[in-house]
Amino acid sequence: MSSVGATSPRPRTLRLVRPDERPVSRADVLTRRTVALLLGSTAFLVGSGLVMILSASSVSAFAEYGDSFLFVQRQATYAVVGILALLVTSRMRYDAWKRLAGPFLILTIAMLVLVLIPTHGIEAYGASRWFRLGPVTVQPSEIAKLALVVFGAATLARTWKNLDDLKNLA
Repeated sequence: MSSVGATSPRPRTLRLVRPDERPVSRADVLTRRTVALLLGSTAFLVGSGLVMILSASSVSAFAEYGDSFLFVQRQATYAVVGILALLVTSRMRYDAWKRLAGPFLILTIAMLVLVLIPTHGIEAYGASRWFRLGPVTVQPSEIAKLALVVFGAATLARTWKNLDDLKNLA
Protein backbone atom coordinates (compact mmCIF):
# COMPACT_ATOMS: atom_id res chain seq x y z
CA MET A 1 0.00 0.00 0.00
CA SER A 2 1.06 3.55 -0.61
CA SER A 3 1.55 5.93 2.24
CA VAL A 4 -0.48 8.70 0.50
CA GLY A 5 -3.68 6.66 0.36
CA ALA A 6 -3.36 5.55 3.96
CA THR A 7 -2.91 9.02 5.40
CA SER A 8 -5.67 10.73 3.39
CA PRO A 9 -9.14 10.19 4.86
CA ARG A 10 -10.86 11.70 1.79
CA PRO A 11 -11.69 9.66 -1.29
CA ARG A 12 -9.48 10.27 -4.31
CA THR A 13 -12.32 11.07 -6.73
CA LEU A 14 -13.45 14.38 -8.15
CA ARG A 15 -16.74 15.81 -7.02
CA LEU A 16 -18.78 18.88 -7.89
CA VAL A 17 -18.51 21.78 -5.50
CA ARG A 18 -21.72 23.62 -4.69
CA PRO A 19 -21.55 27.44 -4.85
CA ASP A 20 -21.91 27.73 -1.08
CA GLU A 21 -18.87 25.42 -0.58
CA ARG A 22 -16.49 27.44 -2.77
CA PRO A 23 -13.67 29.19 -0.95
CA VAL A 24 -14.02 32.96 -1.05
CA SER A 25 -10.94 34.80 -2.25
CA ARG A 26 -9.69 38.06 -0.83
CA ALA A 27 -10.39 39.80 -4.16
CA ASP A 28 -14.04 38.70 -3.99
CA VAL A 29 -14.36 40.09 -0.47
CA LEU A 30 -12.78 43.41 -1.48
CA THR A 31 -15.02 43.67 -4.55
CA ARG A 32 -18.12 43.03 -2.46
CA ARG A 33 -17.05 45.62 0.10
CA THR A 34 -16.41 48.20 -2.62
CA VAL A 35 -19.78 47.56 -4.26
CA ALA A 36 -21.52 47.70 -0.88
CA LEU A 37 -19.76 50.98 -0.06
CA LEU A 38 -20.71 52.54 -3.40
CA LEU A 39 -24.34 51.38 -3.24
CA GLY A 40 -24.65 52.31 0.43
CA SER A 41 -23.28 55.82 -0.05
CA THR A 42 -25.50 56.32 -3.12
CA ALA A 43 -28.58 55.15 -1.21
CA PHE A 44 -27.67 57.47 1.67
CA LEU A 45 -27.30 60.46 -0.66
CA VAL A 46 -30.60 59.72 -2.43
CA GLY A 47 -32.43 59.24 0.86
CA SER A 48 -31.01 62.37 2.46
CA GLY A 49 -31.79 64.32 -0.72
CA LEU A 50 -35.42 63.22 -0.53
CA VAL A 51 -35.57 64.31 3.10
CA MET A 52 -34.08 67.70 2.18
CA ILE A 53 -36.57 68.17 -0.64
CA LEU A 54 -39.42 67.37 1.74
CA SER A 55 -38.04 69.77 4.31
CA ALA A 56 -37.50 72.60 1.82
CA SER A 57 -40.67 72.29 -0.26
CA SER A 58 -43.49 70.86 1.83
CA VAL A 59 -44.95 74.19 2.95
CA SER A 60 -44.76 75.88 -0.44
CA ALA A 61 -46.07 72.76 -2.22
CA PHE A 62 -49.05 72.64 0.13
CA ALA A 63 -49.75 76.37 -0.30
CA GLU A 64 -49.50 76.25 -4.10
CA TYR A 65 -50.76 72.76 -5.00
CA GLY A 66 -52.55 71.49 -1.89
CA ASP A 67 -50.18 68.54 -1.46
CA SER A 68 -47.12 68.70 0.78
CA PHE A 69 -45.54 65.65 -0.81
CA LEU A 70 -45.85 66.62 -4.49
CA PHE A 71 -42.18 67.42 -5.10
CA VAL A 72 -40.94 64.53 -2.96
CA GLN A 73 -43.13 62.06 -4.85
CA ARG A 74 -41.87 63.39 -8.17
CA GLN A 75 -38.25 63.14 -7.04
CA ALA A 76 -38.82 59.65 -5.60
CA THR A 77 -40.22 58.59 -8.99
CA TYR A 78 -37.04 59.86 -10.64
CA ALA A 79 -35.00 57.95 -8.04
CA VAL A 80 -36.86 54.72 -8.85
CA VAL A 81 -36.25 55.27 -12.58
CA GLY A 82 -32.58 55.87 -11.77
CA ILE A 83 -32.38 52.65 -9.75
CA LEU A 84 -33.93 50.72 -12.64
CA ALA A 85 -31.43 52.33 -15.03
CA LEU A 86 -28.61 51.37 -12.65
CA LEU A 87 -29.75 47.75 -12.60
CA VAL A 88 -30.10 47.56 -16.38
CA THR A 89 -26.80 49.26 -17.18
CA SER A 90 -24.86 47.31 -14.54
CA ARG A 91 -25.91 44.07 -16.23
CA MET A 92 -24.73 45.22 -19.67
CA ARG A 93 -21.57 43.63 -20.98
CA TYR A 94 -18.57 45.85 -21.55
CA ASP A 95 -18.55 44.98 -25.26
CA ALA A 96 -22.06 46.41 -25.59
CA TRP A 97 -20.87 49.71 -24.11
CA LYS A 98 -17.95 49.77 -26.55
CA ARG A 99 -20.28 49.19 -29.52
CA LEU A 100 -22.79 51.82 -28.34
CA ALA A 101 -20.24 54.53 -27.49
CA GLY A 102 -20.05 56.08 -30.99
CA PRO A 103 -23.80 56.07 -31.78
CA PHE A 104 -24.58 57.31 -28.26
CA LEU A 105 -22.19 60.25 -28.68
CA ILE A 106 -23.60 61.12 -32.14
CA LEU A 107 -27.18 60.97 -30.82
CA THR A 108 -26.24 63.20 -27.90
CA ILE A 109 -24.57 65.78 -30.16
CA ALA A 110 -27.68 65.78 -32.36
CA MET A 111 -29.84 66.41 -29.29
CA LEU A 112 -27.55 69.24 -28.17
CA VAL A 113 -27.88 70.90 -31.59
CA LEU A 114 -31.62 70.21 -31.84
CA VAL A 115 -32.36 71.89 -28.50
CA LEU A 116 -31.04 75.16 -29.96
CA ILE A 117 -33.80 75.23 -32.58
CA PRO A 118 -36.63 77.31 -31.09
CA THR A 119 -39.42 74.97 -32.22
CA HIS A 120 -37.87 71.96 -30.45
CA GLY A 121 -36.40 73.31 -27.22
CA ILE A 122 -38.20 74.64 -24.17
CA GLU A 123 -37.14 78.14 -23.22
CA ALA A 124 -36.83 79.16 -19.58
CA TYR A 125 -35.29 82.42 -18.34
CA GLY A 126 -33.98 83.26 -21.80
CA ALA A 127 -32.17 79.93 -22.37
CA SER A 128 -33.32 76.96 -24.40
CA ARG A 129 -31.81 73.87 -22.79
CA TRP A 130 -34.55 71.27 -22.40
CA PHE A 131 -36.82 68.91 -24.34
CA ARG A 132 -40.27 67.94 -23.22
CA LEU A 133 -40.91 64.21 -23.57
CA GLY A 134 -44.45 63.78 -22.26
CA PRO A 135 -44.55 64.78 -18.60
CA VAL A 136 -40.74 64.76 -18.32
CA THR A 137 -38.26 67.41 -19.37
CA VAL A 138 -34.83 66.20 -20.48
CA GLN A 139 -31.66 68.25 -20.54
CA PRO A 140 -29.32 66.90 -23.26
CA SER A 141 -26.23 68.28 -21.51
CA GLU A 142 -26.77 65.78 -18.67
CA ILE A 143 -26.92 62.92 -21.17
CA ALA A 144 -23.81 64.35 -22.86
CA LYS A 145 -21.82 63.86 -19.64
CA LEU A 146 -22.57 60.14 -19.66
CA ALA A 147 -21.94 59.89 -23.41
CA LEU A 148 -18.51 61.51 -23.06
CA VAL A 149 -17.52 59.19 -20.21
CA VAL A 150 -18.64 56.11 -22.18
CA PHE A 151 -16.89 57.30 -25.35
CA GLY A 152 -13.71 58.19 -23.45
CA ALA A 153 -13.63 54.80 -21.74
CA ALA A 154 -14.15 53.00 -25.05
CA THR A 155 -11.39 55.06 -26.68
CA LEU A 156 -8.97 54.37 -23.84
CA ALA A 157 -9.81 50.65 -23.90
CA ARG A 158 -9.17 50.50 -27.65
CA THR A 159 -5.78 52.25 -27.38
CA TRP A 160 -4.74 50.86 -23.99
CA LYS A 161 -1.58 49.14 -25.22
CA ASN A 162 -0.38 52.27 -27.04
CA LEU A 163 -0.84 54.78 -24.20
CA ASP A 164 2.89 55.32 -23.84
CA ASP A 165 2.72 57.74 -26.76
CA LEU A 166 0.08 60.47 -26.34
CA LYS A 167 -0.41 60.97 -30.08
CA ASN A 168 -2.07 57.53 -30.20
CA LEU A 169 -5.07 58.91 -28.31
CA ALA A 170 -6.22 60.95 -31.31
